[in-house]
Amino acid sequence: MPLQQTPFYRSHLADLHQALLAHEITQTYLTGTRVRFDGVELRPTNSFDFAFGTLSTLEFVHLFSVFDGSRVHGQAERRPGRDDAPPGMYFTVINAKVIQAGHKNRLGIFSEETGTAGLFRTLTR
Repeated sequence: MPLQQTPFYRSHLADLHQALLAHEITQTYLTGTRVRFDGVELRPTNSFDFAFGTLSTLEFVHLFSVFDGSRVHGQAERRPGRDDAPPGMYFTVINAKVIQAGHKNRLGIFSEETGTAGLFRTLTR
């Protein structure tokens, strides 16, 4: 089931999102291929359930900037993190070809006090 688009998305982000999806880099390197999630290779038919809705593999890799060939680890955080990350579901992305050696991207999704979803990103070592 596709996510319902908010008025803000339609008025401010829809055109930018479509341009991003049409970009050569997205179509070449953010296709969801050779991505391992907690040791299992993702397939186009996989889905990810969140409080705000369900994401397909392609939507997941786009939202969390998971370039092809990445390894991803998911972990629920129940308390604020050392990096001030709010409690939520976090994904650590490792890809030595895209992310500087020895570093990892950590991106998470959490519920705002207003009831909407928020994103949090850090670069870790």
